Amino acid sequence: MEKQHATSLTREQRGWLWGLAVGALLVVLPVGYLAVRGLHNESRLSREAARACAQVTDQRMMASARRRVFELQYVFSVANTHYTHSDETGRSGLWADVPQREWEQAQGGECIEVIYLPDDPAVNRPARATLVNDPVGNKVAALLLCALTLGLCGAGVVGTLRVARAELHGFELVGPDEWILRSVRGERRVPTSSIKRAVLIMLPPARAHPPWRFDTDVLKLKLDGGEEVLIEAPPGPITSAATSALEATGDLSWRGRRRRRR
Repeated sequence: MEKQHATSLTREQRGWLWGLAVGALLVVLPVGYLAVRGLHNESRLSREAARACAQVTDQRMMASARRRVFELQYVFSVANTHYTHSDETGRSGLWADVPQREWEQAQGGECIEVIYLPDDPAVNRPARATLVNDPVGNKVAALLLCALTLGLCGAGVVGTLRVARAELHGFELVGPDEWILRSVRGERRVPTSSIKRAVLIMLPPARAHPPWRFDTDVLKLKLDGGEEVLIEAPPGPITSAATSALEATGDLSWRGRRRRRR
């Protein structure tokens, strides 16, 4: 990754920002819309639902090491029109999860009770759902997925912009008591005594890092007056000498993977 000043972005960083934005939209817009629509339908069903006895057309049991899921398909009629189990995407003829007792009763030829909206019978479901297919819980889980997606993508965007805007300094240690910091604006001398806090941010081992991480370990210094300075600190004797000087003052802390021994 190139080192840049101010707010310039590399082509790679712009690509990642667009990718994160598009990826978030591809998840949040459809999933969020369907979840909100589903919750709205559930709210209407709780207030306005009519009931019908649906004929079971097929049954199956899905078994795993942890649980068994009992599913069936059904059909019922309203105003001489047949309806099946459907979802917010418009798909019909879907399998519906039901409690084991209802599934077993359906094997005996009994119908299954369903609820539906009188003005839109395509919005329907079994009157008694299972925890596996909780009608409200699944929609809330979808909204949580949207929030998680936005959080992760947002963190990636913020991190990428932070790295792009960061001014990374090179440095030289002039004995244990003085530093020379170099940037695109020139160089300056900084006494070690003016460093009030230092954090060595260490990257996890990897051949390449995403653009919201720096390309190398970074030493974050806080100077007199509150100024913060970011310094490139690649592994090597110069960085080792700098961290030793800071450790001697008791101002150094570590962040990231386990501290490396030189």
